[in-house]
Amino acid sequence: MTRELISRPEKHYDPKKLGWSHVVKAKGTFVFISGQSPISENNELVGKADLAAQARQVFENLKYALKSAGASTDDLVKLNIYLTSIDQYETMKKIRSDYVKSFPAMTTVIVSSLCRPDIMLEIEAIAVIS
Repeated sequence: MTRELISRPEKHYDPKKLGWSHVVKAKGTFVFISGQSPISENNELVGKADLAAQARQVFENLKYALKSAGASTDDLVKLNIYLTSIDQYETMKKIRSDYVKSFPAMTTVIVSSLCRPDIMLEIEAIAVIS
C-alpha cells in the first residue's frame, strides 16, 4: 500500500499529539469496516457501564475485522468514533493509543444513543492495503 500522512497541512494545527492526521492519502485496496461495538464473539455486551472495558473490546473487534481482510491497524486511514458522552473521550483516546499507532484521519462524534442503551461507543474504520 502507498500511504502518505499529511498530518499538518498549511495553516493547520498539529494533531499528532492527539493521535491522528488531518489527511491520509492512500493508494491500494480499500477495506471498509462497519461500526464495531463492545459485543463479544458470544454476542454478549462486554463492560456494562465500563467505558474502558467497552473500548478494549471494540478495538479487539476492529483488530480481528481488519485481520479478516488481510489488514492491521497500521493500514487504517480513517476512523469514525461515536461516543455517548464527551467525558468518555480521554479514556477512549488512551485505549486507542494502545491499538492504533498509525495516525489515521479521525472524526469523533458525541451522540445521544447508540443501537443499545448500554453501549457507550462504536467505531467504524477504513483501511487501505496493497
